[in-house]
Amino acid sequence: MPIRDTLCPFSSPIDSALRIARRLRACLGFRRGRGAGGALTAGGSNRLLTPEEVAAWLKVSEITVKNKYRAWGLKPQKVGRLLRFRERDIVNYLDRNYG
Repeated sequence: MPIRDTLCPFSSPIDSALRIARRLRACLGFRRGRGAGGALTAGGSNRLLTPEEVAAWLKVSEITVKNKYRAWGLKPQKVGRLLRFRERDIVNYLDRNYG
């Protein structure tokens, strides 16, 4: 399912981000893992997203994503010289800050 299909028009970007985070959490299936002493770990997608896809998802510009990902605490995955972001990291960011 493309990222654009998950976006819904809501009254504010924060409402939209909360709704998207909840939908993705349900789709990705957060479950209890055995790794960190039974701490909750995110199951699901390690799919890499482009800055353009992240920007569409968060409803900000691509330049904003490129300038602010460090301040937001997002860890990029470098593919050559290109930035990519794990889908699960974006979900965790939304959950930490808006959910």
